Parts: sequence; C-alpha cells; structure tokens
Amino acid sequence: MVKVWIKRQNVSKMVAVASLLLVLLAVVLLVMRRETANYSNPGGPFFEGSYAGEVGNFDGSLRVVTWNLHHGEKLEQAIETLEDAPELRDADILLLQEIDVEGVEAIAQKLHYNYVYYTAFFHPRFKKEFGNAILTKWPLSNPDKIVLPMLFPAGWKAE
Repeated sequence: MVKVWIKRQNVSKMVAVASLLLVLLAVVLLVMRRETANYSNPGGPFFEGSYAGEVGNFDGSLRVVTWNLHHGEKLEQAIETLEDAPELRDADILLLQEIDVEGVEAIAQKLHYNYVYYTAFFHPRFKKEFGNAILTKWPLSNPDKIVLPMLFPAGWKAE
C-alpha cells in the first residue's frame, strides 16, 4: 500500500514539474515572438541626418547604388569600397538594407550624405535593430515608410 502512495506522489510531482516546464516554454516562445517581430508601425522608429554640402545642378544623369550590408557587418570595408570603387564613388543615391542606425550615421558622416533611416526588425542573434536607409547628396523631405504585407514569422532565425 505504501509503494502505491509513493508512486502516486511521484506522478503528481512529475505532472507539476511538467506543467511548470510547459508554462516556462510558453513564456519563452512569447518573448521570442516579440523579439523577432517586424516594426510594422509606419511612423518609425525613424532617424535622419544631414551631412551633405552644397549640391551642384542636376545634369540629367542619376547613379543609384543599392547594397545589402548583411547586418552591418564589415562596415569599414564597405565605406572604403564606396570611397574607392569608381562605379560606386559619389553615387547620387545610396539605398542600404540590413544596416543599423550607427552604421548609417557613420557612412553619412564619412561620405557626406543626407539620410533617412527606418528600423525594420530586431535580430535576436545579433541583439540589434536593423533596417533600410536612403542616403543622398540632395536634401530629403517628407519621408514615408510603407509596410509591406510579408512579415517574418515568429521564431524566425537568419543564419
């Protein structure tokens, strides 16, 4: 009779522990979902800066450079390339993806661009926010963020 009581007591403890673990797992999943969510508010987070000097008259040609900086990695190399490569140097418009606000600020200051930047998402592995930037030698006005319907699913992990 005592053995049966001990087994039932152990089963009750195991059920209690399993229930606690399930609750903890649910909390972790909810936190992960919040961390990996896109920033879907059209108003921001938003940043801007002005570092361009005087701009000459528009000559009818426009050179646009777009670059996915893959989580802002190798920023110094990217700046050197933008300075040194003839095809990229002094582009009229730079469109940068997967960059953080500090990276945009560094490029804009070093290369003398004005910029607007919207944070798009928080990356849980890098523990940083990344987004998209438009940099140009001309003044920028009336920026807008258009939220596209494709969102990263909960638990998304980029490698």
